[in-house]
Amino acid sequence: MKCILFKWVLCLLLGFSSVSYSREFTIDFSTQQSYVSSLNSIRTEISTPLEHISQGTTSVSVINHTP
Repeated sequence: MKCILFKWVLCLLLGFSSVSYSREFTIDFSTQQSYVSSLNSIRTEISTPLEHISQGTTSVSVINHTP
C-alpha cells in the first residue's frame, strides 16, 4: 500500500514539475520614453511594476529586485 501511494505522489510531483509557461516581450529602443514604457509594460505583465522617482523635469524608473 505504501509503495502504491508513494508512486502516485511521485507521479503527481513529476507531472506538475514538467509544466512550464512561456511569454514573449519586445523592447522598443527608438526613444528613451518608449524604452521605459516597454520595460514598464513587461514589469506590469509579470506583476512587478516600475517605481517612478521624479524631481523637477527629471524622472527615473527603478526596478527593485528582491529574490
